[in-house]
Amino acid sequence: MKLIAKKFFSVILVGILAFSLLPVPKTLAAEPATESMSTVEDLGNGITVETTLVIHPSVERSSTKTATLTRDYQKDGSWIATLALTATFSYSTSGVSVVSASYTKNLASGWTFNSPNIKKTGGTAILTGDLKKFPFNVPVDMKISCSPTGVITKG
Repeated sequence: MKLIAKKFFSVILVGILAFSLLPVPKTLAAEPATESMSTVEDLGNGITVETTLVIHPSVERSSTKTATLTRDYQKDGSWIATLALTATFSYSTSGVSVVSASYTKNLASGWTFNSPNIKKTGGTAILTGDLKKFPFNVPVDMKISCSPTGVITKG
């Protein structure tokens, strides 16, 4: 009887191990992957900016999407500022609107972010302002847009 019980439990254990090695379908995955894309731009005067757009995971069949546009500024290879615009959009075939928009800033010593302004226009969230440290003035114009089909783009 002990031999039969050992064989039975061995078969069950092998079955459990084999089942645990199977891939998990996307519909059962705990958290969808985050989409992101980055670009680097030379603004002149030794200032460069790396822009990253991250589209946050949303619940399937949801008609809202959230995205964060982050800009990391450098002067001659040294970090000077990070600005991030986060916007949530509601979309449908009848139109798009910005539900909420906010920004965060992190600045190196001596740098300021002056006249920050967030505008919500249709399906676009816009952050404007100026990064300043004498004698430098770097205009900021960050945009995130959403289409009626839920496609997020940066401007």
